[in-house]
Amino acid sequence: MDRPEGLSLRVGLPRCPSVEGLLAMTGCGCHCESFAQCHSERSEESHVAQDKLSVAILWFPSTGWGSIITGHLAKCYTKRRNFMGKRSQIEERKPVFGLNPNVFFLGLVSFLTDVSSEMIFTLLPLFLANILGAATVVIGFIEGVAESTASLLKFFSGWLSDRLGKRKSLAFIGYGLSTLAKPFMYIATSWGLVLGVRFADRLGKGVRTAPRDALVADSVSAGQRGKAFGFHRAMDTSGAAVGIVVAAIVVFFLQRGTLELMRGTYQWLVLIGIIPAVLALFIFFFIREAKKNSRPQGYSECSEKSSQDTKAGFDIRFKLFLGIMFLFTLGNSSDAFLILRAQDVGNPVLYILDAHPV
Repeated sequence: MDRPEGLSLRVGLPRCPSVEGLLAMTGCGCHCESFAQCHSERSEESHVAQDKLSVAILWFPSTGWGSIITGHLAKCYTKRRNFMGKRSQIEERKPVFGLNPNVFFLGLVSFLTDVSSEMIFTLLPLFLANILGAATVVIGFIEGVAESTASLLKFFSGWLSDRLGKRKSLAFIGYGLSTLAKPFMYIATSWGLVLGVRFADRLGKGVRTAPRDALVADSVSAGQRGKAFGFHRAMDTSGAAVGIVVAAIVVFFLQRGTLELMRGTYQWLVLIGIIPAVLALFIFFFIREAKKNSRPQGYSECSEKSSQDTKAGFDIRFKLFLGIMFLFTLGNSSDAFLILRAQDVGNPVLYILDAHPV
C-alpha cells in the first residue's frame, strides 16, 4: 500500500514503535513536547480537518491510538494552514523600546515635523511685520485662514481614511504637502505668497492628523492606546520645544539682541528647518498599514461593537465634547498677536523666542 500524499509532518513520539513508525511516514512539525500534551490540547479545529487526515488510521492498528493520532495531525494541519497569514500581521513585529513600531516611528515623524514647523513659523508674524511690512489685520487674516483650513479638513480626512482604509497613504500625503510648501518661505517677498504657503502647510496638517491618529489606534490594543497616544503627544511637544531652542540658537549667533527680525536670519531658519521635515518623510518607509484582519490580540468585541454603533451617529458625550471645544477655540487668541505685542513693548527677537509657549 502506497504512502498517502500530502502528509509530511515530523516529531518523535515516545515508547511505541508502532506510533513512531506511523509518524516516520506521516510526521509532525508542531514540535510538541509530548504526544499526551498534544492530545490534551486538541480543539474543535481537529474535527474540521479530520476528514483530510483520517487516512492516518489506516496505517495504524486499532489499538486505541488512532483517534489520538488523528487529532494530533489535525492540529498540525490547522497550524500550517494559518501560518502564512499570521506571519504578515503587524503585531508580530518586534517592539521598538517597548512600543509598537508604528507608534514609535509615527512619534518620531511628529517630533521632526514639529522641530521644522516651530523653526519656520514661530517668527512668521515678525517676518510679515518687520520684513514685508504687512499690517496687523493681514497677519490675523493669514493665521485665521490657516487654522480654519486645518480644522475643517480633519473631519473630511478622517472620514476618507475610514472609507479607503489607507491611513498611512493619507498621512504621508499630508506631511508631504507641508514639507513641499516650506521652502517657498525662503523666497517670499509678499504676504500673498506667505498666505499660500501657510494655506498649503495647514492643508497638509488637516489631511494627515485624523488618519495618523487612526493608524496609531489601529496599531495597538485597546488597553495600550493611552500609552501610545501619550508617547505620541510627548514626542510632538518635545519636537516643538527643540525647534524653539534651535531657532533661538540661530538667532543668537546671527543677530543676538536685535529688536527686529532680519531677512538673512529668517532665511537661515527656513533652510535649517527644511532638513527635519524631509527626514520625517523617509521614516514612513518603516511604517506599515494596520490591516483590519490583523488587529492586535487585545482588540475586544466591545471595540468592534462600538465602531459599528458610531456609524449610525456620534455619541451624545462626543457631541458635548465638540461643543465645549468649539467654545474654547472661539475665545482662544492666536499666538501671532502675542508675539507682535511682545515686540511692541521692546523685547528683542531672542527674548521673544525664549518666552514663547511651546
